[in-house]
Amino acid sequence: MLYENLTAGVDQAIKEIGFNVDQQQLEAISQEQDVIKKTELQKQFIDGILKQTRSMSEGGLFNRGKEDTWAFFPKQIMASRRLNCSGATLVIGRILEQAGFKTEHGFAAHHAVSVVELSDGKKYYVDSRRNRDNIVALGQEERSIGNLTYRELDHPRVAYRKIIAVPRQWAEVEVIMGNYNSMRNEVKKHQVGNAAHQEARRLIGEMDSGMSDVDFGLLWDKMFPEILKLHTENTDWSEEEKTVEAKHNFSDQVENAVSEQFADLTQDQRVVITNELTSNSQEILAFCQNLDYSAISDLQGKLSPDAYRVAVIIRDSLESIRGQSQASYEFALEELKAKISQ
Repeated sequence: MLYENLTAGVDQAIKEIGFNVDQQQLEAISQEQDVIKKTELQKQFIDGILKQTRSMSEGGLFNRGKEDTWAFFPKQIMASRRLNCSGATLVIGRILEQAGFKTEHGFAAHHAVSVVELSDGKKYYVDSRRNRDNIVALGQEERSIGNLTYRELDHPRVAYRKIIAVPRQWAEVEVIMGNYNSMRNEVKKHQVGNAAHQEARRLIGEMDSGMSDVDFGLLWDKMFPEILKLHTENTDWSEEEKTVEAKHNFSDQVENAVSEQFADLTQDQRVVITNELTSNSQEILAFCQNLDYSAISDLQGKLSPDAYRVAVIIRDSLESIRGQSQASYEFALEELKAKISQ
């Protein structure tokens, strides 16, 4: 019952927002007999869906204050026209299912993704948040992690290493419960200046009394003990989450600092700076990894004062985690590459 109601809501959101499902691409996929060519056509179709969901997801350097942190349930997706990673996975999974793909929900460390089986027989990690390396083949061997199974993800530019794939009917209810619990916990904090906190308070306040009184944490613990054990008892998973947490900290540090220093800019001005950073992305990456005076001088000569200030914020944030671990630093560096090339 819960899953059926959730699916109906996701279908409504897909229809109202107007996601484009290219029927000509699907026809070409169905007609193609060569397995390799068919798989490539499937990847192209999936990438087209990802581009649409990514345009509704948080990203870039000026995303603070956007209503996407809690855009995981259909009503909020439709109201905000935004998607967090859980909401994007709900939408992607449903669109691909209706298009005839075999899909599962994927748990990555601090992240939700899709797992899709293509015509070559391989299962693929499909990530709505990445603008490159977002459809990657998983290892063929299934391994155990607690009572769950996962496949290895081995890609030099993707930091996630373990992807747990479970049936969507089970996982998507878990995702909703887990996100509601996170939103409730956010309201208990006192970070009144934080945009995510303010948005959580607004959404909880709009719930009817019966819904707002539900103990989602207790309900989640009882319904999904396997996931609870994964977070509390599994050392391998905890280590992976620590690495990913460093990436989140880097993102938060950069975005908070940028938003604070550029709070008075209009959206058009922010777009100009973002485009300037994107067009000089290679120089900025060199600047962030090379602290000698020639790199500083070269970048100052190419960027406007405001864009250069952003580059310094990025460099300082990256330097602050360099000493934590090489894996964390490399992960943050890849996140930086993705941010300044969107």
